[in-house]
Amino acid sequence: MRGAKVQPFFKFAKLFRFLSSAFASFAINYGVLIEFFCYLCGVIERQTMDIAQQKRKENVAEYILYLWQLEDLLRALQFSPEAIYSTLVKPRQTNSTNEQVLVAWYMDIANLLAEEKKEEKGHLDHTLHLIGDLHDLHLRLLQLPVGEAYRARYALLAPHLSALRARLGEDSEMSDTELCFRALYAAMLYRIKGEGEKVVADTIEVVSPVIASLADYYRKVERGEIDLFKE
Repeated sequence: MRGAKVQPFFKFAKLFRFLSSAFASFAINYGVLIEFFCYLCGVIERQTMDIAQQKRKENVAEYILYLWQLEDLLRALQFSPEAIYSTLVKPRQTNSTNEQVLVAWYMDIANLLAEEKKEEKGHLDHTLHLIGDLHDLHLRLLQLPVGEAYRARYALLAPHLSALRARLGEDSEMSDTELCFRALYAAMLYRIKGEGEKVVADTIEVVSPVIASLADYYRKVERGEIDLFKE
């Protein structure tokens, strides 16, 4: 389990705090999404694989949202190796060996989406399993003494969950933790489309502190920095 410090939720606040899942209820402007992702990579100035690996080490929440964005980006490019190369790899002006590695990495993700029959929508099982782990931790923190600070943040969010679930049209069987991730990703899509500013602001205000805190606990537990059962 790896997360990040409970500061502004995302290290690149204006870019990452709006990452989220594509809902069938409204169309994604894939051209804007591609431009957004390429700009993002240019700002960070590191190889995409390194970005993902670093995020997994530092903040599991950012990692999940990053992969969700990448899923939609690959869909926008129709999983074409040629389009992936020309749009995501060639502009980086790296050497041919790195180009081949990058294309292969993107295609591995594309192939996983195909294997899981999620070419059109849905998220990789890998990310959903991580969210499941986070939700298990969430439930523990609601009960254990070590979760006192987390419970205080969650108490501010809890009254809004029913309305948030209704707004997103999600079923009651979805965990609250997954709901929060989908809300953050939906907020990003609204932001890209230049719509729903109040919805975006309200979502970020109540959801981000909770997910930030949960990711921080996740990292600390994974690294052995805290003991969940310590009195």
